[in-house]
Amino acid sequence: MYMANPSLSAKNYHINRRFHPHIHQFAASATGDVLDVGCGDKPHRGLFEDTESYTGLDVTNVEKDIDVCGSATKLPFKDQSFDVFFSTQVLEHVPDPTAFFTEMARVLKDGGRAFVSTNQMYPLHEEPNDYFRFTRYGLSHLSQEVGLTVDKIIEEGTLPMRVCCEINYVLSAVPTIGGILTAAMNTIAAPIVSHDHREEYIVTGVVLNKTDF
Repeated sequence: MYMANPSLSAKNYHINRRFHPHIHQFAASATGDVLDVGCGDKPHRGLFEDTESYTGLDVTNVEKDIDVCGSATKLPFKDQSFDVFFSTQVLEHVPDPTAFFTEMARVLKDGGRAFVSTNQMYPLHEEPNDYFRFTRYGLSHLSQEVGLTVDKIIEEGTLPMRVCCEINYVLSAVPTIGGILTAAMNTIAAPIVSHDHREEYIVTGVVLNKTDF
């Protein structure tokens, strides 16, 4: 869903633009050994410049740039193996969210940090492996159940922004000029997509700390 540096012609341009500063801020402060769960082709690898190591895990290596093939609910690593746990837009595809958070807490070192983001308002995708949508309360509950402290709640995206994205998916399919039409739509929509009178977030997430014991 998210591109490291979204262009104006990207279908999800506006939500990417709002969401990515959170990733940049987290990555800039990351040190030590990093685990990227659901890494895909590692679009965020270059942001973690000051870390000792970066390990990308995914459930399959088909058309992906991964280091380890494995499950997010049964991570193939020893306890307290990583200083940083990083996972974007993966949790909704995990059939057992509790196991995901349990494993995250297990492989994090004491004093470690985690960044987890997912969806609250988004169409079905990667079916049939699309199971859940999460509010800030759900993410906080799952985090606290495994002993992790919530440092920051992330909530980005409005209903007008979602409508713009849906129009972009139609425009982008137009032969030859789809990218131009999408860029035009993103430009036209820019003044209104950030305004909404209700809480209708597209993306939710948490930054977590594992307290020293």
